[in-house]
Amino acid sequence: MERMVRVEENLRSQRELLIEMQRSSDRRFEDVNRRFEDQNKRFDAMRWYHIATLVVLSTMMTVYQFLA
Repeated sequence: MERMVRVEENLRSQRELLIEMQRSSDRRFEDVNRRFEDQNKRFDAMRWYHIATLVVLSTMMTVYQFLA
C-alpha cells in the first residue's frame, strides 16, 4: 500500500513537471512568433518605402521628359 502511494505521488510529480515544461515551451513559441511578427512589420514598412521611392522617382523622370 505504501508503495502505491509513493508511485502515485511520483506520477503526480512527473505530470506536474510535464505540464510546466509544456507551458515553458508555449511561452518560448509565443516569443518566437512575436519576433517573426515584428520582422514582418519591418519588411512591410521597407516594402512600402521602396514602392513610394519608386513612384516618386518614376513621376520625376516622367515630368522631366515632358519638360525637356
